[in-house]
Amino acid sequence: MDKAVIKVGGHLLFPSGLPDPDYVASLNSALKKCAAITRHIIVVVGGGTVARAYIRTARSIGLNEGACDAVAILVSRANAALIAAAYWGGVPPRVPETLEEAVRQARSLGVSFMGGLQPGQSTTTVASLAAEALPADLLVIATNVKGVYTADPKKDPNARLLEEVDTATLKRMFSRITGAR
Repeated sequence: MDKAVIKVGGHLLFPSGLPDPDYVASLNSALKKCAAITRHIIVVVGGGTVARAYIRTARSIGLNEGACDAVAILVSRANAALIAAAYWGGVPPRVPETLEEAVRQARSLGVSFMGGLQPGQSTTTVASLAAEALPADLLVIATNVKGVYTADPKKDPNARLLEEVDTATLKRMFSRITGAR
């Protein structure tokens, strides 16, 4: 495997509302093993429960969905900085704010950590776009659900688990999502 994108759901980092140091340590151990066999990796980190708390607060004070998304993006980037700091063992490189920056950083450092990019776009969509931009041989989505479904399994009892899904299908699926969740 030459190039990979790994999407880490923010909910995995904050299962109880606070960062889980054991998860961060085990994630970084796994990432270092991946980096030993992969030339370029982009790690996309979600906002998780912390971002959702900010979104609820932003909505309660009357902010629009674009503003809610903008706040959530900053949280996801802070999460990416936390994982990057743990990975690098100190002050992390700057968290990229564009796909181009992430690809450049992955090519120069071997590993790049990023969060969200723009309002109206989930970090899973960002991971799919990063996989296309790199271009990646592998896209891994680590989340607190069993996999990628045809719909939200928490809301739709008819949602089907997809055993395998390509980047183009993921982009189509996630392009239908609007607003912060």
